[in-house]
Amino acid sequence: MLVSRFKDGLPINRQAAIYEKRYGVRIATSTLGAWSAGGADLMIPLVDLLKDFTLRDFTVQTDHTRMRVLDPDDPRGIKRGHIWLYVGDGQHVFADYTPDWSGAGPQAILMERRGCIQADGYAGYDTLFKPGCGRTEVACWMHARRGFEKAFRAGDLRGGSILALVQQLYAVEGAAKESGATARRSADTQERPSQR
Repeated sequence: MLVSRFKDGLPINRQAAIYEKRYGVRIATSTLGAWSAGGADLMIPLVDLLKDFTLRDFTVQTDHTRMRVLDPDDPRGIKRGHIWLYVGDGQHVFADYTPDWSGAGPQAILMERRGCIQADGYAGYDTLFKPGCGRTEVACWMHARRGFEKAFRAGDLRGGSILALVQQLYAVEGAAKESGATARRSADTQERPSQR
């Protein structure tokens, strides 16, 4: 039921209809909702473990996306929430929900972390990168490139020089992918950042 709901995007009311039609079993949507909530509660230790593994990786990438959330207190019945995704270089991933776009969410997750953090230019991350904090800001090439492209399109030819250099970096990246090279670091050669 949880896989159908969260992986396949099958709403509870449709699952209830499928159970009744295929198996002749009537299960109230309130029961399926309670089972879903109970199953999610059982996964909290797994989420905590994924969070711990991810934050111990050498580099953590983070970004957010907006999502509509049901809200009976809102006149429209919905509000905008935010999912913050955290991806480690060891292929660990976890997500965190915040009800608003405040920097407090990612700051709470990343403030104790030491090491490299790749994020976009969102001002909510700025507090994380004060001098002597033990965190290194790793900028996003796509975001950095946009400014040079905008300048070049506006007629500033200096932007073209930088775009050519970025193109060379993309060629190196393409060759590395084609050859099967990976960015993974062996525990023997890289010191892992500490979470606490």
